[in-house]
Amino acid sequence: MSGYDDFLQTLRRFRSLSVLTVSGGAVVPFFAYLAKISPPWPPGIMILTAIVELLGLIISFQFYKQKSRRIVEKSMIFVVLSLAFTSVVYLSTFSQFTYQAPNASTRSIKGFVCRPEVKLAFSQECPDLTPERLADAQYRAELLWTEWSITIVRMILTLSWLLCCVLLTIFIGIFIVFQGRRR
Repeated sequence: MSGYDDFLQTLRRFRSLSVLTVSGGAVVPFFAYLAKISPPWPPGIMILTAIVELLGLIISFQFYKQKSRRIVEKSMIFVVLSLAFTSVVYLSTFSQFTYQAPNASTRSIKGFVCRPEVKLAFSQECPDLTPERLADAQYRAELLWTEWSITIVRMILTLSWLLCCVLLTIFIGIFIVFQGRRR
């Protein structure tokens, strides 16, 4: 039996839990999307998330299939702590640096460095501009913050989101692989 066959057998043996893992890869981002806490950028984030989660499941199987109980337990603790930390980074960045324009269906991303002309006009507020400033700029972040600072926030949001999702998948994947070995 090949490693791939063994991987498929593991998935079949724990069909309900593996369905939770694989579909959990779709369910968690789906519920996040419904709750409007998924990142607003890039547009194809849900497809990217599904691919990254599949990679996490493959990594779990590949690296934890033969590991001892002690290593598996330590790894699971590390993954959960990493997930908690990354979730705090994601949610705090999301909370601080995204906004919803009136009548917009999606959120937009702010920057953290004001454009020079904005800094001159509103030095007391920069970079934490008020909703009124956003309205004055017709909710166009690029008119208020530098492009590079908006890009950095996009990257932090996207990477912390993907890391949260892959860590959750790896945690569930390690559990499935380890429990599948026990008879």
